[in-house]
Amino acid sequence: MAQRALSILNLGIACLMVAAGVLTFIKILTNGDKDLLHLLSAVYMAMFGALLGSYEILWWMPLPWLNRWVRKNFGFLYGMRGKTVYLVFVAFLYFSLWQKKNSYDKTEIMTMSAGSALFINGLVHVVVLFRYKDLVNSYKAPSVGYDDDIF
Repeated sequence: MAQRALSILNLGIACLMVAAGVLTFIKILTNGDKDLLHLLSAVYMAMFGALLGSYEILWWMPLPWLNRWVRKNFGFLYGMRGKTVYLVFVAFLYFSLWQKKNSYDKTEIMTMSAGSALFINGLVHVVVLFRYKDLVNSYKAPSVGYDDDIF
């Protein structure tokens, strides 16, 4: 039950991450601000969100081809420790885009909301890792398509 709750939370945050990345990308292009660093950061934000969403969707929709691809290229997501480090790392990417000023537009608020949600979610995963060892030991990653001889 707790594993499914974390999965639903991760799916919601992944949607927020993709939306923040896409809106930041559009904002940068429409404002005429051709800052390559921010443009690439927006692309990475959307890609990191799509990656987290792709992994979490495997709990709800068994897609063997997607499971093989994610496991082969991003196997660290298949353990609680790796996923926790990923969540905290990506949260700091979002915070790195924060520029101190007097007012923020909706896109920047969404970006900071996504970063904050990621960081809090990472902290929840840290608590689960250290406080609920039985849950960590019973954690089972999606395995549909894993037995096929594609690797």
